[in-house]
Amino acid sequence: AWDITRGDPNVIIAIVDTGTLLTHEELKDKIVFSGSTWTDDGSHPGSAEELFHGTQVAITAAGRGDNGAGTSGVAPGCSVMPVQVDLVTSGTLAGVSFAAQNGAKVINLSIAPHFLEHYIKDYLDPSSRARTLSYFLKERKQQQKVADAVFSACEALGAVVVVGAGNDNMPGDLSNAWVYSPFTLAVGAVGMADDGIIASAGFSNYGYMVRVSAPGSRIYSGIAETPSSYGEHPVGGTSISAPHVSGLAGLVLSVNPKLTPAEVRQVIISSAIT
Repeated sequence: AWDITRGDPNVIIAIVDTGTLLTHEELKDKIVFSGSTWTDDGSHPGSAEELFHGTQVAITAAGRGDNGAGTSGVAPGCSVMPVQVDLVTSGTLAGVSFAAQNGAKVINLSIAPHFLEHYIKDYLDPSSRARTLSYFLKERKQQQKVADAVFSACEALGAVVVVGAGNDNMPGDLSNAWVYSPFTLAVGAVGMADDGIIASAGFSNYGYMVRVSAPGSRIYSGIAETPSSYGEHPVGGTSISAPHVSGLAGLVLSVNPKLTPAEVRQVIISSAIT
């Protein structure tokens, strides 16, 4: 892809997450706008630990390239819009809406809801699977109307929404309205074994609506300790595979900004390796 483009700064990739170190050397000159649930000036308060997740996600998607430091994001030429939210669904969806209304063309959501542990156990137990599945589908149905309303509004504004499928080794589209929505692109995770074989990561959620996967293990990127800190994600997850695809969406739109979100999703799905 980099033989064609490394990204257009007019294409803005929003990172809706729990906070980002805005002064990191991979991001500081690429941020066009930022927002936060807790501040009026767009600054992102928080400790290095609290800002770790969003910082690494943002740099993986669009960290600066060719600056003689650290790594490069998938779309180093694209601009970044970090949006800090809490983990309450309404607050997160408000951050998504903020991003779309302020010009983001790609919105990365690496903080999708996850299965609670006891529900996972109930689903894996044959004696309680049917009951648990019924509960999952009921919960998803209740959440779907709001999720689809927000994500379809993003689509109308020309924004591609990319979501991490989750890390429970479960069918991610059973109870997660964000994964199941036709207005998002859900991303699973793959990893590379020591022998070089690439396969689905053992933790990754899967399912019909998890349309593509991307690297989610052993990812080295910027972290929030200092503006020049780097490290590897300690666990890995679809949180870090989603921004690979968000960066790719940014590259696609850099080549053809007239594509609709549905067309961008189809380009990515159809060009993936089966």
